[in-house]
Amino acid sequence: MTTRSADAQSASDVDRPMWRYVLARCGILVPSVLPFGMAVGVLAYGKGFSLIEAVIMSVMVFAGASQVAALEAWTSPPALLALAAIVAAVNSRYFLTGATLGPILSGRGKMRGFFTLALAVDANWAIAMQMRASPDERSGFIRASGLFLMVLWVISTAVGHRLGTVVTDTHAFGVDLLVISFFSALLATMWRGGPQIASWTTALAVALGVWWAVDGYWYIVAGAISGAFVAAFLGDDDQEASDAG
Repeated sequence: MTTRSADAQSASDVDRPMWRYVLARCGILVPSVLPFGMAVGVLAYGKGFSLIEAVIMSVMVFAGASQVAALEAWTSPPALLALAAIVAAVNSRYFLTGATLGPILSGRGKMRGFFTLALAVDANWAIAMQMRASPDERSGFIRASGLFLMVLWVISTAVGHRLGTVVTDTHAFGVDLLVISFFSALLATMWRGGPQIASWTTALAVALGVWWAVDGYWYIVAGAISGAFVAAFLGDDDQEASDAG
């Protein structure tokens, strides 16, 4: 019994208190989270958000790319349908995130599951999926690291909002390139080749066409939907065949 327990413990990556493990794995993310959150705060200030409104947005949404996309598309009065569609399209990848977390959260209570999903972002989800750990340790890591990242996110948003009083031209600081940079890096990690060539090319072509023909930000939604349809139609059969070969 003792030997088996020791073997199980040694097989886990979590070999220290969870808070120390979170700091060890997520500390490297601080230099990227802080300027990203500050940029969101600057954009929110430029769109007329108060400090409290900017902070509440970062707590409730907690998704940097969609927040930047929504703020870039923000009008007065806001076009709520277009904003909702943009946020849904940008965050559609979380359907996959939630599906992969299903086995980890199964049988652990609905409230704990919802809380874990609310704190799951790209970074801590990717780390959790690579951990050699029990489902309880993985879900605990997502919650602990999610709270850690949310605190950083909210603080940096507030700091950025204050900086908005002196930053008059966000484009001069490259804030408008944040979404492009973020998703370029994300896509590089998702690339597998095969059928993705067709779906990604379709999404790009449709997005460019809608951007040229229609005012507003509907090209984001159109590109996402068209690419998803092509990917669903083709599936991963070609990729599996190439992997088998």
